[in-house]
Amino acid sequence: MILVVDVSSFAGKGYVGSSSFEGERVDVRFDDADEGLTLSKQMCDRAGLRKGSPVTVSVEAESRIEVIESTIAGVSDDVRFSSSKLYYLVGGLGGAIIKIQRA
Repeated sequence: MILVVDVSSFAGKGYVGSSSFEGERVDVRFDDADEGLTLSKQMCDRAGLRKGSPVTVSVEAESRIEVIESTIAGVSDDVRFSSSKLYYLVGGLGGAIIKIQRA
């Protein structure tokens, strides 16, 4: 699953990135609590993931690729990426192409 995320607003404990998935706008909350990723049911179904699944997150921006390991912490309509590495990388760049796949 690939998401193109742009940082769209800042919140008290993180920021929100906007993207689209299957033609619909998706707001992704980012924080640095290292609690894992929370994806929607449709996202999990598309990528063959479920709660507890280990994932590899590839972040591509400015001609470089960073790979981060994480897990699916939950399934919810509120998409949340809780990873300090992902938080600082995407936030510092203002956005990125994010690819999530089973580890």
